[in-house]
Amino acid sequence: VGPPGAGKSTIAAQLASLLPAALLPMDGFHLPQAQLVELGRRDRMGAPDTFDVDAFIDVLSRLRDFENSGDRILAPGFDREIEEPVPDAIEISPEFPYVVVEGNYLLLEAGGWERAAALLDVAFFVDVPDDIRVPRLVAILFKRRHQAGEVLAWFGGRNAQKEPIRYPSRSYSFLRQTTSRSGNAHNPQPRKDPTQRCLAALGKCDHARQKR
Repeated sequence: VGPPGAGKSTIAAQLASLLPAALLPMDGFHLPQAQLVELGRRDRMGAPDTFDVDAFIDVLSRLRDFENSGDRILAPGFDREIEEPVPDAIEISPEFPYVVVEGNYLLLEAGGWERAAALLDVAFFVDVPDDIRVPRLVAILFKRRHQAGEVLAWFGGRNAQKEPIRYPSRSYSFLRQTTSRSGNAHNPQPRKDPTQRCLAALGKCDHARQKR
């Protein structure tokens, strides 16, 4: 969890590779641009109310108890070239013992996002000073859009119109959920605590070490 440019995607990808785990970015749950235009929110794309939070919570809920079902769970991906969600682009199968979820609003306590925290076992807040984060974000936007005018428009228009986000304090940056995802209704199994394994894997992430 963390603001844009904090390095969440890089750390999440490295963590998923090291655990190993499936990777579920929140970006795929953006509302389609046509729907955002209809709602009058296109210029605020990326704000909390421009995502399908109900669909996101539904996927997290199904992930809590699917390990013994033999089923796969499909989730949307996101095409950054056209800034559109891609239905069923991510497939999560039960053989993964963990799922790494990455996004800005996983610990947000408003707009329906408050339901997410109880579905997570462990949450980490990526805290990066703005003098590092903002230049990194500008570089990312230049890489994606290639034109200075579009980058300036993002900062001066779309981003400026978003309501300020109250990110969680450090007291909320580490959560543990005891609900089991293992077993089934007839044969429940205790879920192994992923905390220490996640911490050990994070210690191996190059991007995470750079911020210490």
